[in-house]
Amino acid sequence: MKTAYISLSNTTLMSYLPAILKFSDFDHIKQDLAVLIPYLKYSIENELKGVNILFYGKPGVGKSEICSLITNKCNVLGLGIKSYFDDYNILYSMSRISSIDFISNFVSKETIFIYDEAEDIFNLNSRDKQDNKAFVNYALENNKRVVIYITNDVGCIDEAILRRFDFIMEFKDIPKNQKLKIINKYSKNLVDDKTKELFSSSSDLQPATIAKVSKVIETLNLKDASNEFKLLTNNTLNAFGYGGMDFKKEIKYTPKEYDISLLNSDYNLENLANKVKNDVRICFYGPSGSGKSAYAFYLADKLKKELIIKTGSDLLSPYIGESEKNIKNAFLLAKQKDAILLIDEIEGFLFSRNRATKSWELTMVNEFLTSMQSFDGIFISTSNLFELIDSAVLRRFDFMVELRPLNFIQAKDIFQNRCENLGFKPSEELLNSFLELSNITIGDFESVKRSMKFLNVNSADEYFDLLKQRCSLKTNFKNI
Repeated sequence: MKTAYISLSNTTLMSYLPAILKFSDFDHIKQDLAVLIPYLKYSIENELKGVNILFYGKPGVGKSEICSLITNKCNVLGLGIKSYFDDYNILYSMSRISSIDFISNFVSKETIFIYDEAEDIFNLNSRDKQDNKAFVNYALENNKRVVIYITNDVGCIDEAILRRFDFIMEFKDIPKNQKLKIINKYSKNLVDDKTKELFSSSSDLQPATIAKVSKVIETLNLKDASNEFKLLTNNTLNAFGYGGMDFKKEIKYTPKEYDISLLNSDYNLENLANKVKNDVRICFYGPSGSGKSAYAFYLADKLKKELIIKTGSDLLSPYIGESEKNIKNAFLLAKQKDAILLIDEIEGFLFSRNRATKSWELTMVNEFLTSMQSFDGIFISTSNLFELIDSAVLRRFDFMVELRPLNFIQAKDIFQNRCENLGFKPSEELLNSFLELSNITIGDFESVKRSMKFLNVNSADEYFDLLKQRCSLKTNFKNI
């Protein structure tokens, strides 16, 4: 990429830094780039006026990085419009955009201007900035060189301004598989595979953060810098307000731990997993702990797809129209990432419309039906009380799969295996006692396993008593 540093009048321009990533790191947007780059080349060659591109998305998703790659691909000079003078005083937005027209007279046609933090000029909500709307529109219609504008959000941009962009592109979270490749490239041997997997599963952690942390860590010349890497990463996430990552957290339902034979269903769930490819809607229903969500993790791992998990707290909003928007965006995100979408406990917000008392409850269910029907990926929902779900929603599922509590043989086998690992030898009489626990689930075994970390359990009988107590709690609660 051509580089330059130019200072003219009171405006300071800076050349864009060379890209660290490659186009192969942006495979998730290659279709957009296949349209954009030829158009930019044609516009530059023919000196078209008023060519404006808008990139938007949250920080760290690659907007600036792709600008460097584009200027390199087009073999042009990339010039960034700085937001301050050389003495670091603020450069006002109108001066920033007017500088493009001025500088265009002194640079060749092989130039692309890159206007980062463009929200300063497009936020026209205040009365003072409304007066500048006509000027902004004029600048967008008459710029002599291609301009790429970058912003984190388009919510503040007037529709009249949006219509003046030739190409608008949203940068969403990088798909998990793609993010893992980039993380491997940057972090190299600085962190272990488990931590890399955790990094790639975080929607808050972006490759830009990994790149900057790696740059710092490499200067330390440490043989094992995993702790320092994690520390700096969490510091950055905390600064963004996302909260740090729990690096001691175990990844749920890893293939080595998950046994599909422990699910009690009339369906052959292993056969179902082998046949599922795309465009399928599955609802798992049954008691808590029966393995409904676990199957979604298993399927995602088997198909090597990212799993996007949404709950009622993620989708419901107190503001009018926001719940519908959240539902729509959940399906759009899964489609964009080619991911499996899991919505847990849908009865909490997709209850029967016959029981709806407010208009927004109806529109929320309607939006879900629309998004679900148009979604051509893998959609999984879970429910503990599926009889409360709107019947129209239920009809749109390809499979309604009931997961029941463990049968006697399953419960006995799990208990025997875990007793063996603990060094316990259960009697045949004790094993037959599982006939009494008709409501025991795999989740009960997991809950008791966690409890045993803090308890002194010395025999198979004591272990069984904990399981029995856990099951009785469910029975007593149901009878209240």
